[in-house]
Amino acid sequence: MVARFTNALLDAENGVALTQTLFAFIGDSTMAGTRGAGDLKTNSYPWKVLPLISPYMAIDENGWYGNQISTSTVSDLPAYDPRLTLGAGLGFGGDFSVGGYPVSLDAATGALTFTNTKPYDKLDLILSSGGTASTVGVQFGSGSVNNVVLTPSNITLSTLTKALGTETVTITKVAGAPRVQGMTLRNSTVPKVMLANMAKAGSSSVDWAATTNSRSPLATLQAIKPVAAFVNLGINDWSLGVPVATFRANMQAIITGLQPNTDVILGIPFPSNLASYPTQGQYVQVIRDLALANNLPLIDFARLFVSWEVGNPLGRYIDNRHPTPQRGYGMTAKFVARSLRALLAL
Repeated sequence: MVARFTNALLDAENGVALTQTLFAFIGDSTMAGTRGAGDLKTNSYPWKVLPLISPYMAIDENGWYGNQISTSTVSDLPAYDPRLTLGAGLGFGGDFSVGGYPVSLDAATGALTFTNTKPYDKLDLILSSGGTASTVGVQFGSGSVNNVVLTPSNITLSTLTKALGTETVTITKVAGAPRVQGMTLRNSTVPKVMLANMAKAGSSSVDWAATTNSRSPLATLQAIKPVAAFVNLGINDWSLGVPVATFRANMQAIITGLQPNTDVILGIPFPSNLASYPTQGQYVQVIRDLALANNLPLIDFARLFVSWEVGNPLGRYIDNRHPTPQRGYGMTAKFVARSLRALLAL
């Protein structure tokens, strides 16, 4: 079921360089660490789960993927991820992609900076271009600028190599209309699988299965080829009234699109308030059916929380769908860790 994922961890354990380094978490605000988690990345359960799984995995504490918060204003960034700074004139592009909305480098003078604290010698940069060729300049600390050229309507995962250090990354537009969709800063002398929290608040299967533009999340995932992906969608489908048949088709499209290069693990979302979302059981059954039909592992949060009516009086929910940072996401992290350790025979 997860042969690629298992092999990557075994290679990392033996000091072998990895060709696929990302373990992508795909979901909504209940995964991103927004809304109920207080809009702090460190409150999200993917962040909490890593220390419980394997010493050969690392969280994206040395990385960033899209604007995962629920609004698109630059002023919201410091609360969610204070390491990321957007210079004058920069903002978020309108095309949803992995993690949310990419940074649009439209201003010639504005710079995206990522303040780093951990040693790295590889920068994996997810970039995309519009209808024309584009070029970005990447600078490590006060070093020379490295130009990365993009062909029109292209998504690329570009890896830049540098001496091991903790320099701040500065990215600027050189030409065209480039966008930065995410980055991972890693120390290749200590191989690890990097958990990348690519969830986006408010997203549904409709967003993740879309192929309407070159920056669509599924197209981006196919371009960057994560070794594994945990797909936990459904809450916003049943809350927005996405037809069950459409949800099934979208989820199958995501699975089919990922499987050639990525091990897929499905998740059943947190139970919501039944009074508000009485049809959620139909969507849950679709996920169970797809896991069986595609021979995929399944991590079942409905089994963990039982129901909103059971969990809410125990202090595990902050509203009608989001778990609390301590009890709700804390128990979720332990449950995910136990499930993954069993799956990977760790």
